[in-house]
Formats: sequence, C-alpha cells, structure tokens
Amino acid sequence: MELSLRYILQAVLLGLVCIHNAYGEVYRWKDASGKYNYSTTLPTGVVVNIEVKRGDQWIPYEAELSTAERKPTRVVVEFERHGSAILVKAVLNNRLTGEFVIDTGATYTVISRAVAAELGITPSSSATQVTLQTANGKVAAPLVQVSSIKVGELEVRDVVTAVQDITDAPSIAGLLGLSFLNRFRITVDASKGHLILERNPDSSQAGAPGHEEDCFAAGEMVQKGLALNDGSDREASYYQKALELCKTMAEAHYYLGVVYFKQKRYQNVIIEAQEILRINPNMPDARYMLGVVYTAQGNYLQAEIELRKALELNPGHKNAKELLNKILASK
Repeated sequence: MELSLRYILQAVLLGLVCIHNAYGEVYRWKDASGKYNYSTTLPTGVVVNIEVKRGDQWIPYEAELSTAERKPTRVVVEFERHGSAILVKAVLNNRLTGEFVIDTGATYTVISRAVAAELGITPSSSATQVTLQTANGKVAAPLVQVSSIKVGELEVRDVVTAVQDITDAPSIAGLLGLSFLNRFRITVDASKGHLILERNPDSSQAGAPGHEEDCFAAGEMVQKGLALNDGSDREASYYQKALELCKTMAEAHYYLGVVYFKQKRYQNVIIEAQEILRINPNMPDARYMLGVVYTAQGNYLQAEIELRKALELNPGHKNAKELLNKILASK
C-alpha cells in the first residue's frame, strides 16, 4: 500500500486544525494548596475566583462573563439541507443573523463581503492572507476577527474569520469552520434534522507560578510566527521562543509541529504532537497530526490507530475521517 506524499502534504497544509486562543489574555486562580496557577486559557472543571490581567491589575473574571456565557454548554438547533451541506442560523456580533454552512473540513470560518460590510468590518491592506479552496479554484482571502458568533445559546468570541464570497451559493452568509467549531463536539441527528453542539473542555495549560507575563509574551511570539507562515527555521524559532517562555502553550507545540512537517522532520512532529497530548489528552487535532505523520512515514497501522482515536474524540473530524478512509481503501 502506498499513499501519495503530495496528498499527505496537502492534508497537513489544508486540513490540520488551527488552535485559536485569546493570546492577549492571561488568567490566574488558586489550586487546593493555595498556589496560583497561570494560563492563557480558562481552566477545566469547577474553579472559583478566576482573575484576568488588565494592564498591571488583576480583576475578577466572573464579572466579565456575559449572560450567554453562563448558559448551558450544550444546544440542539435545527438545520436545513443545501444539497449535501448542512445549514444553521448563526448570529454575528449580536446584530446580524444569517445561514451558515457547517464545514468541519475548513480551517477558518468564512463570511461574505456583504456580511463583513454590514458588520462594519473592512480588511486592512496588511491583513494576513490565506488560501481557500472554492468551487472555482483556490483564492486568497484576508483574515479578520469577528467579535462574537453565536449558534443557539453557545457563543464564541474573537473568531478568526476569512472574508470571501461563496460563489455557488450567494444567499448563504458564509460557513462555520474550525476556528469556531473546534470548541465543540458535533453530532448530527439526521432523522430529526438536529445539530447538537457540546462545548469541549479546554486544557488548563497552567504554567508555573509567577510567570503570567511570560505566557503573555509567548502568545506574541506565536503571532509573529503565524505572520510568517512560510515553514522556515525563522518561523519555527518564534514557536520555540514561545515554548521557552510558556512550556504548556499547546498552540506553540502545534504550529511548531506544522513547520516540522513542512520540513519533513517527522520525528519532531511526533514529539510536538505528544507534548500537546501531555497537556491535553483529549485533543483530537493532535491525534490527527500523528495520523498524518505516520501516514507520511508509511506506518499505516499506527496512522489508523491515531485517526480512530481522533474520531473517538471528535466523530465529526472530517479530515481524520477522509484520511482514514483513504488508508482503508488502499489496503
């Protein structure tokens, strides 16, 4: 059995899930021993008296939570079909409601130019450009940030979003990609026409006490690496610097793994994926990354194991399913 290395390279470049954390925020809370823990994401489980840093001050995070964020972590919404696509209603910035395609194979959420204009969003000339696959081929699209996207009562803030019209369905406002969906476990009840979203618990990514400023600086290093996005040693160095500052920053391990894959340094990719799983054992994207790299190495048995684990964690992981099916079909 032999799979095209070109196919695998496309899989990692187009399919690996981007992990989007709010790099500008640092949180702290006390554990049972009274010791402070610091993190760039909110902790898992029941934690009280969480604080967020604002300038040189720590303020209670609970006071910032909106009513929507306190609501249940599971919603059931009705969906419609557009051909083979699943459409749901989403509310952007608490003001615009539109029909969006659910696309677990898309790294980014996408909104049309008309929607962006209605929201008052104008991509700057220096905005990061990403390549999107459309019905008419590949196109470059600018990235912007949408303040909030809500499906049912579940809301995600500061969603990285591409601006591009969906030419074969102009009436659709856009699509919800993994920059929104990777917060949730997704279940489709086709018999009832229901889409079920359940919020995934985030890794606490707790750092060492007294190093909250380092984790904040690490986030800035990750941003600089993403701005390059060229698979170079220089890009890798930014993620390495981030990890020197904040060893438990999963997104830095992830993006470093992507660079190593582009450089065909497969053993290094495995190490980074394993580090992500050490931080958060329930991260399906790390399992998918392992599946991709084992496939590139020709270790199809191990690839199959990892891809099945990814699908156990997220049955809606389209890219893991596609790669697994390709491996099984090649036997």
